[in-house]
Amino acid sequence: MTGEQLVLLRGKLGLSQREFAELLGMSGSAVAMVEANHRKMSAIMRAKIAANISINDELLSFFDSTEKLKRINPK
Repeated sequence: MTGEQLVLLRGKLGLSQREFAELLGMSGSAVAMVEANHRKMSAIMRAKIAANISINDELLSFFDSTEKLKRINPK
């Protein structure tokens, strides 16, 4: 999941970065770094998203695979 996709997910939930970070039990700076693409999403963050939001790991994996396809075949 890219930072942009994380921003969209958080926005769809109607949460600020701070609120989203609290929901996941993470720091606001960790969320901000991922959203800005300064840090890749960790497996721990993925698991926390899947556990705390009605989204499963398969959907998160789908986001990752679509990003890989974009890099292979950019249009």
